Amino acid sequence: VHLDRSGLEPALRDLCETMMKTFGVECRLSLPRRRLTFNSDISAHVFRVIQELVTNAAKHSLPEWIEIQLAESDGTSTVLVTHNGTPFSVTGVDTKGMGLHLMQQRLDVLGASLRRGKKKLQDGSIVVFSSFELESPQTL
Repeated sequence: VHLDRSGLEPALRDLCETMMKTFGVECRLSLPRRRLTFNSDISAHVFRVIQELVTNAAKHSLPEWIEIQLAESDGTSTVLVTHNGTPFSVTGVDTKGMGLHLMQQRLDVLGASLRRGKKKLQDGSIVVFSSFELESPQTL
């Protein structure tokens, strides 16, 4: 992934294509109308956290679909990753694994905290979510 040349949004589109090809999981991407322009360092950290969340969901939760949403409101950017697979718990899992460890380091650099949970939709189905917020960059 070449974030420096293409930016975060094309990299996320490529990630969704990779999820479909590699895991057979439908990957949806929802972006704000105005493009978010993080500097290359921030974009790399945001992308790698999203990549880890999506890959963990595809490998361990066996979802039919995964959705990545980026939103911006009142100076805050929100990243939300949802899926309809089995909830993945880090309890009892080797949390010393490099993926989770590196993801936490990246979140620390971003000044963000990961929220995880599940929610019931109106149709009775359950979706699993992970989200984090960070200060918004300039928008174009």
